Amino acid sequence: MTIDLNDTLDKALKIIGEKSFSQIPVYEGRQFRGILTAYEIARWMAFVGEEERAYIKEMPIRDVMDYAEEDKAVKFVSRKATLFEIAASFGVFSALGKRLEAILVTENGRRSETPLQIITIWDLPTISAALQE
Repeated sequence: MTIDLNDTLDKALKIIGEKSFSQIPVYEGRQFRGILTAYEIARWMAFVGEEERAYIKEMPIRDVMDYAEEDKAVKFVSRKATLFEIAASFGVFSALGKRLEAILVTENGRRSETPLQIITIWDLPTISAALQE
């Protein structure tokens, strides 16, 4: 599930509510533009005025993403990546002093491809259990 930079915040909130997602990859056409998280939405609400918040249903994702943190780390991997490689990626970023926000799995690991799956730090326990089996 992805959202376009020109879609509305209302659409994103519906996806978050219906799917219980906390992160949604944002694209502009086929170009990856970032990850929309509940945190970005909260930052946007905290920094904009009441007038802008009043138009939350019509607010473009583009405007909300202006409040995203600049250094969010996202990695793209091929659908052929192993669970070992995926699990190790979180450690590699951590060793660099960065938090890996998400791993987006695409057909060939390219930013311009539609994500097949999103993996976050919250998926590590499941990955760890699968690796131990």
